[in-house]
Parts: sequence; C-alpha cells; structure tokens
Amino acid sequence: MDETLRAKRDALKALLGGLDGVAVAFSGGVDSTLLLKVAHDTLQGRAVAVTARSFVCPDREAALAEAFCADNGIAQVFFDPDLLGVAGFARNGPDRCYECKKAILSMAIEAAARMGVGTVAEGSHMGDLGDFRAGARAVREMGVISPLMSAGLDKGDIRALSRELGLAGWDRQSMSCLANRVPTGEPIVPETLRMADEAERSLQDLGLKVVRVRVHGRLARIETDEAGMATLSGDGVGRGVDEALRGMGFTHVAVDLGGYRTGSMNEYAFRPALRGEIPEIVELYRSLFGTPGCTWGPDYPSAETAGHDVDNGWLYTLKRQGRIVAVASFGDFGEHGELTDWKPKRACELARIGVDRAYQGRGVGTVILQHAIAEVRRQGFDGLRFIVSKGNPAALAMYDKNGFERCGEATVFGVEWYCYQMAF
Repeated sequence: MDETLRAKRDALKALLGGLDGVAVAFSGGVDSTLLLKVAHDTLQGRAVAVTARSFVCPDREAALAEAFCADNGIAQVFFDPDLLGVAGFARNGPDRCYECKKAILSMAIEAAARMGVGTVAEGSHMGDLGDFRAGARAVREMGVISPLMSAGLDKGDIRALSRELGLAGWDRQSMSCLANRVPTGEPIVPETLRMADEAERSLQDLGLKVVRVRVHGRLARIETDEAGMATLSGDGVGRGVDEALRGMGFTHVAVDLGGYRTGSMNEYAFRPALRGEIPEIVELYRSLFGTPGCTWGPDYPSAETAGHDVDNGWLYTLKRQGRIVAVASFGDFGEHGELTDWKPKRACELARIGVDRAYQGRGVGTVILQHAIAEVRRQGFDGLRFIVSKGNPAALAMYDKNGFERCGEATVFGVEWYCYQMAF
C-alpha cells in the first residue's frame, strides 16, 4: 500500500474511531461495503448496518448486503420505504433524487435510533463531487456524514483499499439506484425498473463486467465498455440479446456507441441564460416559426425580448453537450391575471418555452418543464400559470401529461388559448 492511500485509510479509521457508534446506510455496493468493513473493524459491535429494501435497489446488491453482514457478524436492520408515496418521486422531476434520498435517510436515521445509534454514515466519495448529485443536498440537510469523502478517498482509492482488505467484489461495477435508468421527466414505474434490473443481470451473466440498461419508454439502450461491445458483436450474440430483452417487455434494443458513462441521464444542464447566449437563443426561436401550433413570428420573440428576460433573471436554458436544446422564460410577469379565476395567488408565469426542432419528440420539453417547476418552487411561488394556443396539440398533451389543470379559455392577440395552472 502506498503512503498516500495509507494516510487516507488512517484518516478514515481516525474519523470513525472518534464516534460513539455509527449506522452505515448499507446497500451492498463497493463503497458502502468498504465503509462498513472499516467501521466494524474500528468500532466492533458499535458499528451496525441499516439497509433499504425497495424496487429501486438491484436484487443482487440487496442479497450481497445481507450475506456480507451475516458473514461478518454485523447487526443489520432492514426497512421498506414507500417511495411511490414520496412527493414528486413517481413524476421523476429534477428533485426526484433529493426527495427520495431524504425519505430513505429519514427512515435510516429512525432505524439507527431504534438500535441505539445516533450517527448515520453513507458512502459518497470524492469522485461524486464531479457529477450532478441531487441527493447530496439531502445528505447535508439530514446531518448524515460521508466519511469516505471526509478522508479524501476517491473510487480508485476505495477499490485499492477494498482489495487490500480482501473484500470480494472490490472490482465490481457500481450499481446505483435503478431509478437512474429512466430519463428525468419520464414517470418512474416499478415494472420499468424491474425490466432494467433483469436486463442488466442477463447481460452480466453473459460476461459483461460494465453495463447499464437505460430505459426510454420500451426502448432499452445498452451502455457498456469496449470489452462488452466486443462480446455483443460476437457471432449470434446480439440477436440473442435482442430476443432476450424483447422477452422482458422491450420493443427495441440498442447499443450506445458512446459507451458506458456515469451520469448519462444528467447530460442535460439547466441554467439561467447569459447575455452572450442571446444570439443562439434567438436562432432557436426563429427555427420554430411556422411549426404546428407555434404563435411566434419573425419579430417575436426578439433579441430584445430575450435580453429583457435575461436581465430580469427570467430566461433559462437547457443544454446538451454545450448546445442549447430548449429555453423557457418564467417569472413575475404580471400578465393574464384577469383571464380566469387562477387558484395560485402568488403564481409564477410561464411566458415562453421552446425546444430545438432536432430534439422535439424526445421528451426534452418535459425535462425543461420539470426543471422549471422545481425552480419555481425553490423561488417560493405557490404555483405556475400560463396560456397555450388551442392549435398546439403537442404542447397541450405535454401539459396534460405533466399534471397541469386546464382552468379556462381566452382570446388574446386574436388567438384562442387554454389557461393552464398548477398549484403547489
């Protein structure tokens, strides 16, 4: 063991050794296994495991978690969170991971308290700082500690130290929550996650060491490494995989040539727009002129419109790989208050939303809409309201699907509109 790794291990042991006791939120994955092992070696019976059983947890990891505790004489308590009852979980908006993590950690804290332990630890590490991790906010808010991160350990360190300690599975792929297999904005359905888990297990049994099955409706998108792609390209293998996954309920099976990457469902970045982005935003506006149901014209929305929205903090962009693929303007515009009997009394108004034509039909509108809802909530509004052209069936379907209430009709600028609202 090199000196740097030894120093990090010693820091981890010192941190854990300073506790009266600790309950490790234990999934059976590589990270929490190392954390629980070191905690148990350091604190003996004062280290316990609390484990969630849920349809978002891969079956194999749950079995590994139970076997590890039994083999090592570690006290373990299971709890069963009702995630479908957690506000916003099934809708799968940008705050889904936060709400889910908060609910699970709350139950973990309660389970630990019943075991007489006042401190709960979880397995985040330094490498998690480089990806979008909405659940990290819940960890901070709930007062849960992250000893691996505090000791400066990253994924490579965790694998190396696990190997030194003789932990089986030190080189096993991190599994992560099954809800991460579904794009933001697409509803979470237990059956969908079961299909993803079953598909991944079948591919692992085929010999793929690194694999994710991302689910887009009934399409399975397989992410794997170069070795996995070589296996899938073997004589008759691809056809066999296609038949197997179709038998699980998928209608289409595809291999992502970009390979496996963590956070691939987080590839859309939602941010306030900048003045330097106005030309690209106006280009997107203009690309939508003349599309079915679009009420915009050559002079609206203009660069001046975008600039005004940017200056007021109303305009947001959704980017993918540096390209703006959708925009939304929402804020306290003070318009349309007289059109109907709106329920929210301090509502935010959605004035404009647009999706790059190349990305239409791919759920991007729902993604930016869900981000907008989360931001509106964060800003303290009690709802969101807007009007939609009756001649825009795609937009109407999207708002209906995302839980908005159609609450009135109006004629504005010679166009027939429906009024939509969502009260928080």
